[in-house]
Amino acid sequence: MNSEAKLPFYLTWLTLIDIIVGFILSNSFLNYILVIHVVLGLILFFASIMVYSNARFPIIKRMSLGNAIIIALNGLLGVGFVLISSSLYSIVVPYIHLALALGVLSNFAYMSGYLSKQ
Repeated sequence: MNSEAKLPFYLTWLTLIDIIVGFILSNSFLNYILVIHVVLGLILFFASIMVYSNARFPIIKRMSLGNAIIIALNGLLGVGFVLISSSLYSIVVPYIHLALALGVLSNFAYMSGYLSKQ
């Protein structure tokens, strides 16, 4: 694996860890788990911007910019989930939140594979 593919590879695993932390958070709402989930999301957001700024290929630039936007949207949904106590919101939004997180995961995995072939 070349050095350019290492960051998306590690971010793929970090995204998976964040999804697992989110699952733990959904089963037991503890403040320190919420802080871990938020910090991991912020790391993923800023790392996506780093990948964007260091990308040599246009497809990697588009995907990392898309990841940054998806992560920001997912953060807004997460903030709403914490602040809004509607039962409809708490039933529907976690699935949207998970689907967006899986999209980020698949984008990082694709970027890692694409860059390792170059």
